[in-house]
Amino acid sequence: MRRLVILLAASILAGATPAAARARHPGPGMPAIVAAAAARHGVPTSLALAVAAVESGFDPAARNGRSIGLMQVQPGTARDAGCRGGLASPAVNADCGARVLAVLLRDAGGDWSRAAARYNAGRFARGGVGRGYAARVLSIAWRFGS
Repeated sequence: MRRLVILLAASILAGATPAAARARHPGPGMPAIVAAAAARHGVPTSLALAVAAVESGFDPAARNGRSIGLMQVQPGTARDAGCRGGLASPAVNADCGARVLAVLLRDAGGDWSRAAARYNAGRFARGGVGRGYAARVLSIAWRFGS
């Protein structure tokens, strides 16, 4: 319990989610997998890394509801994006997440904030939905540089 309270407090002080707080200790090789997927799909590396940090803390085994893996991709989203393979595989998950992020960036005219908000709230989300999530992603992306 004490560990949970400390983790929660640290994440609040950092302005990030508990998953993002874990990003300081990523699974071995996970950031490199995400960076490679980002490069394949033309997504800025720091943006893809920040999404993975917020979504899973680079934990390839992360699950939250229907969301799976490094980039917390949902099976329906994966199907819609034409992703192939099991989302439990870090490489497949990162590739699919980067593919989705590339489409969202294109749809948002390159606006990282709008793309991140839609990654969280859905492709057709409008208004302020996902704004807090986007702010966390951009804050972390800035730390990754690029």
